[in-house]
Amino acid sequence: MINKEGLEINKVMTLVLRYCQSQKAIQNLQDAPFYTDQKALEVHYDTIGQMMNMLSSYGTIPLLRDFDICYNVVVLVQKNASVEIELILQFKLFLKMLADLRSYFNHLNLKAYPLVVDYYERLDLLTKLLDKFNVIMDDNGNILDTASNTLKNLRNNKKSLERSLKEVGTSVAKKYASFLSDEGFFMKDGRLTLSVKSSDKYSVKGIIHETSASKLTTFIEPQELKEMADKIESLNNLIIEEINHILKELAQLINLNSVSVLLDLDILVQLDELVAIAKYSLAGDCVRPKFSERLVITQGKHPLIAAEKVVPISLTMEAKNKVLIISGPNTGGKTAALKLVGLFSYLAMIGIWVNAKAMELPMFDNILCDIGDHQSLEESLSTFSSHLVNIIEIISQTTKNSLVLLDEIGGGTDPLEGVSLAKGIIEYLKTRVKFLLLSTHYLELKTYGVECDEALVASVAFDAVTLEPFYYLNMGVVASSNAIKIAQRLGLNPQIIAAANSYLEGNTTDISKLYNKLNEEKIATMNLMKSLDEEIKEQKKREAKFKIEQQQFELSKQKIIERDLVQARTQLDKLKLEAEELIANLQIKAVLKSHEVWEVKKQVSALEPSSQEYNFIVGTKVKILSLGEIGVVRELKEDLVFVDVDGLVLPFKMKELALSDQAVPLKKKPLRSLKNPYNIDLEVEQFNQGVSSFKGSLDLRGHRVAEVADLLDKAIEEALSAGHHSLKVIHGFGTGAIRNELQRLIKSHSFIIASRAAEYNDGGSGATYITLR
Repeated sequence: MINKEGLEINKVMTLVLRYCQSQKAIQNLQDAPFYTDQKALEVHYDTIGQMMNMLSSYGTIPLLRDFDICYNVVVLVQKNASVEIELILQFKLFLKMLADLRSYFNHLNLKAYPLVVDYYERLDLLTKLLDKFNVIMDDNGNILDTASNTLKNLRNNKKSLERSLKEVGTSVAKKYASFLSDEGFFMKDGRLTLSVKSSDKYSVKGIIHETSASKLTTFIEPQELKEMADKIESLNNLIIEEINHILKELAQLINLNSVSVLLDLDILVQLDELVAIAKYSLAGDCVRPKFSERLVITQGKHPLIAAEKVVPISLTMEAKNKVLIISGPNTGGKTAALKLVGLFSYLAMIGIWVNAKAMELPMFDNILCDIGDHQSLEESLSTFSSHLVNIIEIISQTTKNSLVLLDEIGGGTDPLEGVSLAKGIIEYLKTRVKFLLLSTHYLELKTYGVECDEALVASVAFDAVTLEPFYYLNMGVVASSNAIKIAQRLGLNPQIIAAANSYLEGNTTDISKLYNKLNEEKIATMNLMKSLDEEIKEQKKREAKFKIEQQQFELSKQKIIERDLVQARTQLDKLKLEAEELIANLQIKAVLKSHEVWEVKKQVSALEPSSQEYNFIVGTKVKILSLGEIGVVRELKEDLVFVDVDGLVLPFKMKELALSDQAVPLKKKPLRSLKNPYNIDLEVEQFNQGVSSFKGSLDLRGHRVAEVADLLDKAIEEALSAGHHSLKVIHGFGTGAIRNELQRLIKSHSFIIASRAAEYNDGGSGATYITLR
């Protein structure tokens, strides 16, 4: 007994149905039954997830509005009934839609969406049938001359006669010009007529079609035109007959392919349903429900409430806690909480994602609820009686997998009897259903919820000072109804309020006072948490501002380093020239002794600029003088600099290093080789700028997680070498391991200052753009 009206299911379903293109998909979703097989439902959820990713990356599937009208076309042709040309045109457009689907899916990465692609691969695209239709009819429903030779000849004859009629008409108009009240021809009853002065109407031979209201003009079809017009009319009739014959042939073609067409329509309606659910889920930032023995909703938002006004509701019920008793004031949100649980459970069980951060639920087979005021004047039932009738019906339908929601249980009658009856109902149902949620104002039921091991209590948050509801649930806390305070706020006579408070004070039990105190402490704690949250947000803003300032400082420092690198390069070129002169002088000697060779090498090394002129920072590229290799500074510790050389981190002293102005590792080649008769070589290195192999993007698909760091560093070096400060990294969807590793590296990488996900049509969540220093 799903109360769709009480749970506002139909209203929410309209948000889903607006994305449907076919009336049959709308009807199917409106009448959707609960899934009974969890595996089937999980596969359905997987399909929705793939559909969402596909729509985000490639745009919507090209489904024609009301394409399911073709069901009617098939029914008509199977009955051999006449089919209007408008319906034949709709069928032709349906065939064209199949061609558009083929084009759409041919551009997909089919392996990324196997569950969705399975629907497409089961389609018969009917390409041969479309080819035949294209010869016969255009996309506006016009029958083409190529449809048949007979039609082509008839139309050609008609055009020839119309040309002749025009030529003869011109001659006739000149002939009777003196008798006409207006020049030119006028169309009357589908015939060309002349406007002849009534006084001269007998001077023009022909057929009179009409006389003007003033009786001064008579419209006459000249005899010279009548015979030609009769032939044209006859040709028109023949053309209509031929077109009807062609339409019958098209109907026969549809009938011959009716089995494939019906199967296609069924598949496309299913696709239409999936697209609608996926679009709704994307628009509402929905989450896939998970199945367990718990009932959990985390920050659930009612889809009918505007995003800027909706207050998220959260609750958790374990399998051992089958009953949840919700208390609190009127208009505070008790009924709204029950409705949200019922609504989300319904959506989850028919295969629709929900507007929440997370949701867990068991496989319900029914949602039974009694919500709202059911007073019936027609049946002479009071509110209490009406509620009781519903509860009796609910009890008769319960199973061990039912979700039961009861609003204001036991209300509308004597409080003592109402509480006793409510307890009896709870005790009966809690052993026969999966979960039972109910709302109440009765203190005795609140106490029952606290004392019962199988029950939980919750209250709708309410500010006792402002008397404004917060609308979310406080789990583990009961609350009073605050009826007197609400009456005071609404303007009830102060004397009545004072009297009521005195009566309340004399009848309030110790446990009621304790509940009120706990509620006040809970609100105080909540306000404190809110203040802390605000402070945390402010702290994050300050940290973000500091980070920006730090990045600006690093950029300024980098510019200074780059300026110094240019100066160092100039000095290095000068020193290299001196080295060449030194080596040239050594060529005078025929033989060099070993100690002389080492002395020359020492002099060449001395020509390198000293690293002590610079301050190193982490991320700086340096040259290791003794090795001639390029590395990256990874750590500074006391007087040692730890340099990463091809993945190996080694310690060096400052004087052993020099700043490198190269964007990529340099290629070394001999500047000059001196050979003496004793085969002793003397080599001096000359450096050439490496050629960048930057491709504009980094594709991590197919690589292991362990390879990501090295591949990212290499790509960043190539990008910066080529003068680029942005890089597209393609990581795909997959298991998410590559993407997670990339995000971890982005946060800590010294050369990355920002990142963002790619647009829907540029890879969506399967690619990330990073901005480099």
